[in-house]
Amino acid sequence: MEEKIKITFKVKIIEAFYDGFRGYAQTGISIIRDNISLKDHPFQKEDMVRIDLELEQKKRLDEVSDSTVKFHIAIFQLASNGFYTKTYKEDENPYKGILFYESRGMITSPSLIKNPFEVGDLLKITVKKSKWH
Repeated sequence: MEEKIKITFKVKIIEAFYDGFRGYAQTGISIIRDNISLKDHPFQKEDMVRIDLELEQKKRLDEVSDSTVKFHIAIFQLASNGFYTKTYKEDENPYKGILFYESRGMITSPSLIKNPFEVGDLLKITVKKSKWH
């Protein structure tokens, strides 16, 4: 049976970068960055977004619209409250090629202090504009 892991949290964006953003979650600051899929993203300061992190078994096509960005990445390094990411390559040893320049970005959040994901996991990241309530 396939393992299902999904973490969802909301963030109010307080600072937008060219490749992501920083914002307040209910329990602290979150940072979401990806220098490929979030490059020139549609999210702005003051937007409320919902972040879904979901363990995947197979890579699918990325999707981008005016209010949603879905993309797939691999975890290459864990942090105390999140992880650094890299491009997913099928059948790659998760501990091979862990040089920092291979990083695509990072995801940190107080919701990830008890991080259930592991190095090498394939994740689907969904960032979607959300309502305030």
